[in-house]
Amino acid sequence: MSGPNENTLLPSSPPQSNHRPRCPRLGWGGLGVRCAQPRSAGVGPAGASPLQHLTGCGCLSAAPAGREASSAARPHGEHHREPRHRRGKHTPHNPLRPNLGQLANQAAHRHKPPTGCTITPPPDLATTALPRLPGISPRTRWLAAGVLLLCASVAVGVFWTRPKTAQVMAVQRADLTQTVVATGRINAAARIDVGSEVTATVQTVHVSEGDVVKAGDMLIQLGDAEARATLTQAEAAQAEAQARQQQQQSVSAPVALAAVQQAQASLRNAEAEHRRTSELVAQGFFSQQKLDDSRRALDTARSALDSARSQSQAQQPNGVEVTLATTRIQQAQAAVGAARARLNRLRIVSPVDAVVLARHAEPGALAQPGKVLLSLAARGSGLRIDAGVDEKHLSLMKPGLAARAVADAYPTQPFDASLDWISPQVDASRGTVDVRLAVPKPPIFLRPDMTVSVEMTVGQQPQALVLNTAAVREPDSASPWALLLKDGVATRTPITLGLRGTGVIEVKSGLEEGDLLIPATEKVAEGDRVKAGKVAAVPLAGSGMGGR
Repeated sequence: MSGPNENTLLPSSPPQSNHRPRCPRLGWGGLGVRCAQPRSAGVGPAGASPLQHLTGCGCLSAAPAGREASSAARPHGEHHREPRHRRGKHTPHNPLRPNLGQLANQAAHRHKPPTGCTITPPPDLATTALPRLPGISPRTRWLAAGVLLLCASVAVGVFWTRPKTAQVMAVQRADLTQTVVATGRINAAARIDVGSEVTATVQTVHVSEGDVVKAGDMLIQLGDAEARATLTQAEAAQAEAQARQQQQQSVSAPVALAAVQQAQASLRNAEAEHRRTSELVAQGFFSQQKLDDSRRALDTARSALDSARSQSQAQQPNGVEVTLATTRIQQAQAAVGAARARLNRLRIVSPVDAVVLARHAEPGALAQPGKVLLSLAARGSGLRIDAGVDEKHLSLMKPGLAARAVADAYPTQPFDASLDWISPQVDASRGTVDVRLAVPKPPIFLRPDMTVSVEMTVGQQPQALVLNTAAVREPDSASPWALLLKDGVATRTPITLGLRGTGVIEVKSGLEEGDLLIPATEKVAEGDRVKAGKVAAVPLAGSGMGGR
């Protein structure tokens, strides 16, 4: 009977469909598992088609449901079971590489075959995972895991023992010059800032920038009307004092002397009158009252003489009146000097022969103490360079160091200079030390306040062993070191440093010429195996160290 569950066998020719039938024993495809049906001539089941011989199972030769057969259908029920004594037997296999077909065959013989074989259309293989194959022994699993672990260990060992490729820097010999570079400005050796000592209004400015002036030349005239009036008043007081002194000498002294003489005469007359009165009173011609009057007149004459003598003494050259007159004259003279000094402070003149550098005042402006009105440069005093050097280079600074300067405005015309002065203190806000450099022969193009760059030579070493500063580890510590590439291994090597330049540094001990060093920029640790890559050159073009 034929029905919906009947098998439809394939013809003897190979199938044209890419679908595989599903075997109830083995799952999809059969994968070369032996068929349980008896084989003819040791090749396959009797009457099997070429596909059946290939797969070894007649069940797998069936076409999908709904496909027409090109030959007669095989009767249902001819699917014989394998004899019991052959169940579970299979071809020996390598346990390290099990054959998927053999494993499937073992799984197939563990199950009782069905009485009928129903062919169902295959599902979408793209969305259906392959079933887990049962029947793998624990020993096989452990062996497979061991093989995988061994392969992984070998791969990891090969990866980690492979040397790293890193850039290296060679140690070489070169002439090394250590310099300190600073930026400064040209300044006059004697620069004068002119201002006002008093508060006044600027009346006239007599000079401009670049003018050459001589000592005593008028620079600025301030408003002086009040000062002039004060001077006039002081001079009048002085004249009065002098007139009083002259009056004392020509009038008061003679008058005092004449008063003394007059007082003496009055005293003589009073004495004579008193004698006569006394005799007459004694004779009874005058009363006692008359005697008392004469005695009083005598006392008055004596007092007048003492007063005249005192006044005359005061009018003498060493007397009080002469001293007072002299003192009044001195006070008047002092007042005149103060008035003239105030007037002179309102007339600002050049203190020395100079050149006007800057003019900061105009007529009508208010001049105050401490405010700069003009800037002068003394002529014949020469020029200097005022610069600031980083405090870390203070130990290298010594008076007399030779320097080479170049102005930013004339970069192709350098000139010589020498360190002349070092400030005793450090500028805490900038971290610099102020220095001054003398310019013995200044070029004609130099102007005050020009910006210049100065390079001071602080050390020289011919044919020194040098290397790139990037290859030095901890260069500012007490124990600098470098990572030396020795026999393909990164080795830590302590070194001793010497002069330092721009990008280069001298090595006094610890390395030899031609040694290869690994810079700090490379991700290489001590003890790593390293393969030398590109050799970086030592920057020998410049050897100065910048400092401000």
